[in-house]
Amino acid sequence: MALTPLMAGAQIQGARDYQEDSFGHWLVNDDGDMLLLVADGMGGHAAGDTASLLAKETFLNHYQNSTPAPASVMLRDALNAANGAITEHIANNPGHEGMGCTLLAALISEQAITWVSVGDSPMWLLRHGELKRLNEDHSMLPVLQGLVELGRMTEEELAKDSRRNALRSALCGDQLSLIDQPKMPVPLQAGDQILLASDGVQTLSDKAIAEQLSAQSSDPAAGVRRLLAAVDAANAPGQDNATAVLAEIPASANTPHQHKQASSSKLLPAVGAVVVAAVLGWWLLTPTPDCGATDEICADPASETQPTAPAIIEPETAADTELVAPETIEITPEVAPEVPEIVPEKGLEDKAMEQAVPEDADDAIPLDKPQAVLKVPSNSVPPKENAPKKNNE
Repeated sequence: MALTPLMAGAQIQGARDYQEDSFGHWLVNDDGDMLLLVADGMGGHAAGDTASLLAKETFLNHYQNSTPAPASVMLRDALNAANGAITEHIANNPGHEGMGCTLLAALISEQAITWVSVGDSPMWLLRHGELKRLNEDHSMLPVLQGLVELGRMTEEELAKDSRRNALRSALCGDQLSLIDQPKMPVPLQAGDQILLASDGVQTLSDKAIAEQLSAQSSDPAAGVRRLLAAVDAANAPGQDNATAVLAEIPASANTPHQHKQASSSKLLPAVGAVVVAAVLGWWLLTPTPDCGATDEICADPASETQPTAPAIIEPETAADTELVAPETIEITPEVAPEVPEIVPEKGLEDKAMEQAVPEDADDAIPLDKPQAVLKVPSNSVPPKENAPKKNNE
């Protein structure tokens, strides 16, 4: 059954005089599946906004016009199409060399969410007041945090290290070095809130984000306004563009299937009692055979499943593509749907300093945060002369 969509998105420019973020949310089929997307551009206002908008439009168009397939495959193919569009644009516009963007796209289908993600744009699940990040962070921050855990770096040094904002993967038209997809869709519950954002929102702590979202009830538009107002009020120096797309799973209105299931569960105990009484009466009235035969009565207990929220539908948008609901996702087995532990594959203990942070680490990634963002290989930090950079404004 159709429900009022509980979804909203908005953005602010922060301290910038241009906007490089793009976002959207759409109904992608008649089953009520919803697609949410955030892309954070890089390359300065001459190209960053172009990259994010091109990636968004290409992703959506490819997804909606693809042959129906498992959701993980359709999301991955749309991501590759978006990256290919950037490749073609740069080839036709050499002055835009170095432009690119992050891309985070999530599909809410039935009562679960799956996604594809490249870059550092975060996605969180807020459930019962607890905020949990769902997708991986492809910046250098997790690598440096690993060094802190090993005692190779202090928290104070990490806070001041400009490399923390360098990207290990982004849509720049090259082969994608890191792609995050869950192996299986993540089940959702009534009342869950899903937040997709650009990293400008991370001016706020996770605790502050949870407080802002928890302060509103069943009104994503109000939640987005509160969140972005809090980012703006923080008045952080050089505040980056900040974008938020928020979806909330309705806390009521079960689907017809769920009503039927609940009614059946209530009837089963009564039916079972009648059956047991009938069998007991038959057994008492029937002579016991001399052959010693036994009567075996097998109960078929009812399995009560936790009711989950129905799909969210955007009534003002329509699409012709019929989506096959996600079943199994085996795109990137190296990525788990839990909060990842990202460390160099050969072990931080022996290789962190050689691979993640070379001897000339102070010069390895020149970065002017937040404007400059670099794309570097997943397990190493290249020398300065080999590291592609954003155009600083």
